[in-house]
Amino acid sequence: MPWGLLNADEAWTTLVADDLRWMWHQLQGASSLPDPSQHFPAWEELWAYHPSYWKRLVKRASIHAIHQRGNQNRVLGFHRRLVGLFREVAGESVHFPQHMHNQDECASHGAQPHACMSCKMTFKSKGGIGAHLFKAHRVVAKVRLLFDQTCCGACLREFHTMSKLKNHLLRDQGCREELWGRRRLVRPEQGSGSIGDTQRELAHDGILPPLQGAGPKLQVQHREAVPEHDLELAENIYLGLIEAEGQGPAKEVIQAIVHRHPVSWECCRASLRYLHDELTIADIEHMPIQDIDIKRLLLELCSPDEWAFLQTHPDGPCEPERAATLADIEQQCIERAAHCGPRDEIWTVPRPMMKERYILHAFSGRRRQGDLQFFVEEAQRLHETTTLHVISLDIIVDSVWGNIARPEIREFWLSAARNRQVVGAFAGPPCETWSQARGRHVSSEASVERRAPRVLREIDAICMGQGFFGNSRAAPA
Repeated sequence: MPWGLLNADEAWTTLVADDLRWMWHQLQGASSLPDPSQHFPAWEELWAYHPSYWKRLVKRASIHAIHQRGNQNRVLGFHRRLVGLFREVAGESVHFPQHMHNQDECASHGAQPHACMSCKMTFKSKGGIGAHLFKAHRVVAKVRLLFDQTCCGACLREFHTMSKLKNHLLRDQGCREELWGRRRLVRPEQGSGSIGDTQRELAHDGILPPLQGAGPKLQVQHREAVPEHDLELAENIYLGLIEAEGQGPAKEVIQAIVHRHPVSWECCRASLRYLHDELTIADIEHMPIQDIDIKRLLLELCSPDEWAFLQTHPDGPCEPERAATLADIEQQCIERAAHCGPRDEIWTVPRPMMKERYILHAFSGRRRQGDLQFFVEEAQRLHETTTLHVISLDIIVDSVWGNIARPEIREFWLSAARNRQVVGAFAGPPCETWSQARGRHVSSEASVERRAPRVLREIDAICMGQGFFGNSRAAPA
């Protein structure tokens, strides 16, 4: 009996089915389990007869989801830091705002209220009123009538999901006006938040950016802005005013007509303003209300103060701004690339080192065939476009600049490495004592420096700190 009641609870069964689909998407890359929407008995057998294995699967799916969310946060953090560099350029910060203004700001922050004029209900956000109009009255946004697939019919770009295409049309005025000007409205397909679009988003998973399609485009005949008003509501108000004789004050007649139409407050205001602009003297003469200024009344009704239920707003905090998401950053880059004109250099390009490189050959001794420097110079011949200078660093070659036991000489070569004049260093063994093997006598102070590779260790520290040696350096042999 309890299971029969639970199975009859459509909201509960839908929630369970959604959880199973989520779990399958987490495990499908590492498990042979089939799609639960098509092979439900296989999943039912697991939790009924293999509870231990089922618990491990749930744990594995949860861990995978946690790691995936961590990956998404790292990717988002990288893109936010990258866009942060663009904001440092003069004139670019306006194209890459750090915080996005919510289009669904609540009325408590100075915006117009979000309300359904038919149900006399107020909502916290524009998304809330949009969801209500669709669920309760089957009213869709006008931009949804411009596409029934994931490719924009104006610019031929493929956006992979319905939600991304909708965001594109909301932001790109050119494409939106071109499609509306064609007057070829389509039947709305499942959009953002639907099961179909969620599956497309999971399958795509941000793998590819919007792709530009190839092929002929329709010639732009006429561009037209998507109207904010409801033409049917405006016409009904006009007809109601013509037939308003004996039905009470004109204000109450207009309000009664508005309450019969499932429109938002924003659309209602736009319709009243549209009627105000379109009414002519001849139209007003047909109305049995010659004693009032109908145009002034229409403008007064555009204020929420004239509607009693608009004075009560939903309680609770409302954030007027939010941090830019990955989809916001992607859209910002797309728009900037599409409308990018000539501009100054973003960053000053540092002067390169040409194609000359200096490498130190420490403890080289007298040059002989087969030493380390010999093979480096042989490799030089394979790269004719690069000039490679190898400096023999040894007191037997130069008693002043080759004596790296002296602090000033050592500092000279280290400063050359810091300034990126020297890009690498290598050395062979310093024989017995590095100096006596050359037939020279040095002071006791210099003899302390028998661990001659000290300069190489310091150069190595510089390269690790500045990251410009790469793999060009070699450890002492």
